Amino acid sequence: MNVGYLGVVPEFRGRGYVDEVLAEITRLHAANGESRITATTDMDNAPMAAAFGRAGYRNTEIRINLSNDIQP
Repeated sequence: MNVGYLGVVPEFRGRGYVDEVLAEITRLHAANGESRITATTDMDNAPMAAAFGRAGYRNTEIRINLSNDIQP
């Protein structure tokens, strides 16, 4: 199971809500018997990466998405 697209709207940031939401999502997946729970975030999103670290997630890989917007 994967945790993705988790965010807190700007007016509620800095209050620790992301830690509570992430902990609850992790607990729900674990309670459903998931043996491996992964998470994704953008490389530039240091606050979310830090939240994953506080929740016990560890970095195991980096994915890079590339695109080319050249019109034919």
